[in-house]
Amino acid sequence: MTGLNLVNHMLNSDVNKASIIDYFPFSDGRALPGEVSVTVTPTEAHLNANGTVHGGYAATMLDSVTALAIQTLQGSNATVGTVSLTLNYIRAIPPHTPLKAIGKVSSMTKTHGFSEGQLVDTEGEVCATAKACCVLVHGS
Repeated sequence: MTGLNLVNHMLNSDVNKASIIDYFPFSDGRALPGEVSVTVTPTEAHLNANGTVHGGYAATMLDSVTALAIQTLQGSNATVGTVSLTLNYIRAIPPHTPLKAIGKVSSMTKTHGFSEGQLVDTEGEVCATAKACCVLVHGS
């Protein structure tokens, strides 16, 4: 199974999903080589003290799609791990706002993958952006 097949399987079935997905459910998962997108809708469970979606929600979703975008370009025996994630919070996100989380690979080396991500609302407004670097772990 290729990395692309693995990611598509993870996005569209209940098999091999990370347990964190129980807290951050998504729908409409799609993976192409070097690109992943999902639709997410934060709820009251994801709010900060100001009544808007906590920045950790955006960080988690962007970490997920940027790493999975890199995973799509790996072989069946390789995994990725986030080494760095830089976020820019552009606008507050109210609860129950459907968002598209998009991750795209920007470059690859033999040992690392680099990707960028966006959280975009239904009006096309960017709510948060990210740049990620992931280490590539090749199994035997």
